[in-house]
Amino acid sequence: MLLAPFLALLLPIVVRRGLRLKMALAFIGGACLTIGSLTTRNAVVFGHFIPVSLGAGQTLLEGIADYDETRRFGVPDTDLELIKQEAEAYQRPDYALTLFGPDAIKRDRVRLARGFAIVRDHPFWFFTVMIRRAGSMWRLERAPLMSTSNTSEGWTRPAALVVGGIQRLFITAVVLPLVVAGLILLALGGQGRLLAILLAIPVYYFCMQSVLHTEYRYVLAIHYFLFVIAAVAIYRIGCWIRQRFGGRRALGNS
Repeated sequence: MLLAPFLALLLPIVVRRGLRLKMALAFIGGACLTIGSLTTRNAVVFGHFIPVSLGAGQTLLEGIADYDETRRFGVPDTDLELIKQEAEAYQRPDYALTLFGPDAIKRDRVRLARGFAIVRDHPFWFFTVMIRRAGSMWRLERAPLMSTSNTSEGWTRPAALVVGGIQRLFITAVVLPLVVAGLILLALGGQGRLLAILLAIPVYYFCMQSVLHTEYRYVLAIHYFLFVIAAVAIYRIGCWIRQRFGGRRALGNS
């Protein structure tokens, strides 16, 4: 929901003067038209202002609990524990049956208020949580290696071995240094506009998604942009190898 306004802030970097305001209005206007239909439907059906859907309160609280190792805030870190706690607190056994059932809108707003109260009372701690959560988004989950049990024989075996070898390289220890190298190369090469385009979505996730409970599947989008940045480093390394060894071969032939 906040992606369009966030991207509009980057337009002065990537768009020439004269088009910035028009494109910013187009970004925000398009987002409003897209989301507005959901908001209007929610207002008509439920009688409340719900921009897209419920769930912000739940993910805010569970995101706080993820980093509250000592449980000093008394916030549960799973959906099941959250609805059980609400059922006991409000003496409503039916609350324990579902996360968004009876009084769903009221319950989610109470969750939001509870989470915001913790953030307001512990701003520095929550800021460190956001930094730690944003840092965790850089981590790559290990992909299950493609099975070679059915390809031990036949023409597909070489392809399976190549793909399996490539899969083994998709780990944080390999990709992250390449991303950092790519960032440095783009910055030193005066590619600020390209860098802003590639980093727009990752930075949005680092700033916005880090506020809430995050799972790996929530942030998959950012890795595709980071892979492009890593590819810059790989390309430069390939050019350096070709230059270095290609030059030696040329000298040897002469």
